[in-house]
Amino acid sequence: MPPAAAGAAGPAAWHAWWAISRAVTSRSKPGEGLRRTRDQVVRVIDADAPVLRWCLVEAAVALLTSPRLTRVKACPSCRWFFLDVSKNRSRRWCSMATCGSSAKARRYYWRTKHGRRPLPRRSR
Repeated sequence: MPPAAAGAAGPAAWHAWWAISRAVTSRSKPGEGLRRTRDQVVRVIDADAPVLRWCLVEAAVALLTSPRLTRVKACPSCRWFFLDVSKNRSRRWCSMATCGSSAKARRYYWRTKHGRRPLPRRSR
């Protein structure tokens, strides 16, 4: 988010953008380039490249200063953060393929072993 866009979003967004961008650029070094593969040219960005950092800064500031911040949740299994975009804000896990599957397997094992449903989880 360039400063003009951040200013249009409000002073809080501009200050967040400025603080994060200063932290990022203080450790920046060139590292962007093009690489040719067999049938295409690919834009390559090193992990330390300022371009990659700027993309991350813009995405972070956009999320941190938007109303969608209320939809950020922490996965109870792995503690990673995810954005709950479900219609009724009911998503529980970062990924159904990993954490969700494990949680469902634990509940199934408990039910079959004890013959009843486990106690409901407390809300956070």
